[in-house]
Amino acid sequence: MEKTYYYSLNGQQQGPVTLAELKGKGITRESLIWTEGMAQWQQAQTLPELSELFTYGPQTPPTQTQIPQAYPTNATTETTVVTRPKTWLVESIIVTVLCCIPFGIVGIVYASKVDPAFERGDVVAAQSASKTAKTWVIAGAATALAGWIIYSLCIMIIALAEG
Repeated sequence: MEKTYYYSLNGQQQGPVTLAELKGKGITRESLIWTEGMAQWQQAQTLPELSELFTYGPQTPPTQTQIPQAYPTNATTETTVVTRPKTWLVESIIVTVLCCIPFGIVGIVYASKVDPAFERGDVVAAQSASKTAKTWVIAGAATALAGWIIYSLCIMIIALAEG
């Protein structure tokens, strides 16, 4: 399996990409790079395999002062594995069709925000959208259940009053 790299572009984590793909990304000496086996992000100029990308001349001071947060899934040092949050899309559709249309629609809207947020690396927004979609699914199902209970009680009361 070919080695893959993550790189920082405008403070946002990008990747994984192969070495060949990385060469076409406009990487500078100061660009921050991470790959499996590295304890932390490093400037591209410190990685021997990237030396051919740069012509040697006067260096400029680093412009990025923060190291972006990486989410490697198979690093050998301490790692943070981030799993994709549940979208609640199927449940939202079921609530919309069978139970409570307004609550289900709101659930669908939030459920549709989970995957795009996760794909762009915004894990907090993805988790928040997932939690909100779940809340609307539960609220819609609870509202429908309460409606059915009230309806059943009314039918029983009417049947007892007539009988």
